[in-house]
Amino acid sequence: MFQSLVKKESTRGNPIDAYAFSVSHTLNPLITLLRIRHCPDRVDFGARYLGCDSPPEDLAVSRARELFVATLRRSTRATRGMGFPDSTRFGRAPLDSLAPAPEHAAPVSIARSEAPLIPLHFAIVAFVVSLTALHIGAHYSAHGVVNATQASLACFLVVNLMINLWELVLHGQIEQIHREWDATRVTKKGREAEHAAAYFTSSVPWSKILSPRTWTGVWSSYALYDRGYADRRSYGWNIDVGNAWSTLIPAMIFAWGMTYDLMPARWLGALGIAVFWQMFYGTAVYFFQFFNNKNHVGHSRASILAVVVATNAPWFVFPLWGLWLSLRLIETNSYALFR
Repeated sequence: MFQSLVKKESTRGNPIDAYAFSVSHTLNPLITLLRIRHCPDRVDFGARYLGCDSPPEDLAVSRARELFVATLRRSTRATRGMGFPDSTRFGRAPLDSLAPAPEHAAPVSIARSEAPLIPLHFAIVAFVVSLTALHIGAHYSAHGVVNATQASLACFLVVNLMINLWELVLHGQIEQIHREWDATRVTKKGREAEHAAAYFTSSVPWSKILSPRTWTGVWSSYALYDRGYADRRSYGWNIDVGNAWSTLIPAMIFAWGMTYDLMPARWLGALGIAVFWQMFYGTAVYFFQFFNNKNHVGHSRASILAVVVATNAPWFVFPLWGLWLSLRLIETNSYALFR
């Protein structure tokens, strides 16, 4: 509503006045609103650290950066001929570096640049299918058979590998996850499942698919059900991070050990006992603390079943099956059940 002041002074040929109104009536209010939305504890910091404290995928953050760049460019043009240095004299204009880079731009900006996009759910499915197919193909090449037990367990361990990688993101990006959770815990109240679905159906540039920041939404969405995933002091955060560091390599060894004789069958069975018991026990204790802490209160039964129970249930079923298969490996000292 105050843009008329900026336009008026600009039309009158008063660039200094127009710049002052642009800062006081556009940029500063926008900064205050972004502070209130994303980091109210730093509401008096102004523009300082705003880029770090606000999620780059927020369209308002991208728009704020564009306004800053545009305002600074106008200021630079207005001061030319007044004895001030021209930034272009120093090579590429420093202001160009302030514009949102493709990896940090908002989705709308990405779409305008026609950067190739990939839906997150497609990337997830492609990861699981391709690696599972690799395991099945390698097994067929080595033994001339497609074994249902090996294929099913390999698929589960591929999914577990993906979760392990996400858990490493949980470890390294906890501050960003906390900011995203804090920004949505009130606005998405009652619409948590819808928010999670919107995240997994969103698209990102191919260049960002391996960026840890791309996958923080996995945890900030789940934290709307269990806020422990936005707090490094919680059981949920520590059990998942610990699971990533302790099971990633052993689980991969077991997955490939079903195809290639990496060690005697009894040794692989002993490894399986350790890995699958940890998965089962960690999941059992997690479910206990989730309901004991009443994290389910305030959410519909359907959403709890879909988001919490269904996503964690495989780490009940498959580890129990894996424990039984591991015991058989120890008992028979043979890989026959996979061949």
